[in-house]
Amino acid sequence: MMQQEVMQVLVLAATVVVMTSGSCQYWCKTPPPLNAVYCCSLADRVYPEPQLRPGSCPPARKECPRSQIPEVCPHDGACPQKQKCCWDTCLELHTCKPIHQLPVELPSVPKVPVPPKAQEQKFPDVSQHARINTSAFNKTAKP
Repeated sequence: MMQQEVMQVLVLAATVVVMTSGSCQYWCKTPPPLNAVYCCSLADRVYPEPQLRPGSCPPARKECPRSQIPEVCPHDGACPQKQKCCWDTCLELHTCKPIHQLPVELPSVPKVPVPPKAQEQKFPDVSQHARINTSAFNKTAKP
């Protein structure tokens, strides 16, 4: 728990330094109800063009894991492919996170009546009609 608090303080301190330096490239908004604006870009980093990727951010975590240091971001284009720039409730700033895809709902398909089974269908017996005497065709012609 102590390590997480130290990480949050360091990230917050870096954000305050960037905000007070006057060189902020991008400003981000915290989620409601606060909706505060803060500098979400690092002063020493050049970011690619802003980009909005499809999909959504993953749900907010209930617990803050102790893992690798996240990548701070101002927009989706600053994140690796298949990631979005999302609010991190633990660090209280935007970081790159895996894109969360919502399940796609397919339109309902009307039920098609199942045809009767083949053996239940009544077809005329054509087995006698299809017989041809082929013995006359197998004779070889004599010169």
